[in-house]
Amino acid sequence: MHPKVFTYQSPDDSKSCISIIDQDHSIYCPLVESFLLTEYSSHQCKFNTTKRRAYELVYFLHWLSHNKINIIARVKRGIFLTDFEIRKFGNDIRYKKSNLTNNDIFDYRTTDKNISNLLNAIKISKSEVSPNVTNGRVDTSFRYIKFLHFNLNYSIQAPETLENFTRNKQLFNNLKVIISNSEIDEKSNYSGKTISDFELDKLQEIIEPDSHNNPFTVGKYRNMLIVKTLIATGLRRGALAKLKISDCHFEKEMNRVDITKTLDDPSDPRINKPSQKTRAHITYIYPKLMRLLYKYVTKYRPLIPNSNTHEFIFVNEKNSRGTIGLPMSIDSFNYIFEVLSNSLNISIHPHILRHKWNEMFSVMCQEKGVSQEAENKYRKLLMGWEPNSIMSSTYNQTKENERVQGIMRIIQNKYIEGDVYESN
Repeated sequence: MHPKVFTYQSPDDSKSCISIIDQDHSIYCPLVESFLLTEYSSHQCKFNTTKRRAYELVYFLHWLSHNKINIIARVKRGIFLTDFEIRKFGNDIRYKKSNLTNNDIFDYRTTDKNISNLLNAIKISKSEVSPNVTNGRVDTSFRYIKFLHFNLNYSIQAPETLENFTRNKQLFNNLKVIISNSEIDEKSNYSGKTISDFELDKLQEIIEPDSHNNPFTVGKYRNMLIVKTLIATGLRRGALAKLKISDCHFEKEMNRVDITKTLDDPSDPRINKPSQKTRAHITYIYPKLMRLLYKYVTKYRPLIPNSNTHEFIFVNEKNSRGTIGLPMSIDSFNYIFEVLSNSLNISIHPHILRHKWNEMFSVMCQEKGVSQEAENKYRKLLMGWEPNSIMSSTYNQTKENERVQGIMRIIQNKYIEGDVYESN
């Protein structure tokens, strides 16, 4: 059996749900289903977290199957995993799941040993996953073993069973320590992953709807707005994906957008509902871009079938699987940046633009003589991060919002506004 993650909406309350199913679309295993419900499908656990844990568990189930390990039978007998198996697991989790069934993935044949070593190193590097992914796999895998242990061995346990379980727990904890250390090393070598000003200019040129280099055939105007808005605000993709028309203040100064935080929004028809990770806050978009956004909402968006059934701004313009006019998924946002990355031959994704925005913000604060304390305070307001203190009065909050609006206006005027597409 090949387990896979299945997401669906509950017919009772339209909430997004997750199961692990087999190739026949049946429940993969009642114990696996019970584990997901017990560990992660609580009201305190976000859907995306549950989904990530489900994929981590599917990796472990695949690994067990590949290594011909019946973990349920093992736990019943009080054996669990051997030291060798846990060490092997610790090595295997550093790579993508596809590596489990592709044993010769690194087998390059060439007469030049140096070229062979280089090609293998490149292939290994591309197949590796981040320490965050490996740590999640370790954590979820042991949680599943622990769940099985306490549910299958609930009666009086033999000393050897307890000893084996404790040994497994220790070795899994050791794996987490090793991964954490590698993550610290990775962060210590991190210099702020972003793109250069030249690459930013190339991105802004290619995304213009009338650019000869624009790689899209559909959704050019919409995609331009998505990219320009992310550059201008540093928003997360989830915040932009869940942005509604009513969140945008298309009046007076025409420059303010409310970033809301609504869990399990009942008006959202998407199964994988995007979420706003940080707190609700206000961001600012320069009027020229806001006018273009208003033009999209009032002129282009209404022409798309089904767009009148909801208020989410960015909608599908292709009828893939009957989704035309429905809110864009996170995968659709990712696809835009995959296409742009391939066209520009550089790696670009929404979070890199968030890093770039913070870099531009730091430069601008330095140029304007903003103190480090004030810079940190303004950054927290604009990024939606929790402040160290919430004792500021309403008046001070308003004044601070006015100041950060001014700084954002300067950044957007310097880096972006001059190149914004305008047409009739």
